[in-house]
Amino acid sequence: MSLKIISNAWKTMLRRGESVSEVVAAMAAVGMSR
Repeated sequence: MSLKIISNAWKTMLRRGESVSEVVAAMAAVGMSR
């Protein structure tokens, strides 16, 4: 997964109003799945 995709996912989640903890959990899941 490229950094561009990750940063786009961040912006999309934040724009949708996801809580920070949910975003962090999602990023941790992505990091572990690599």
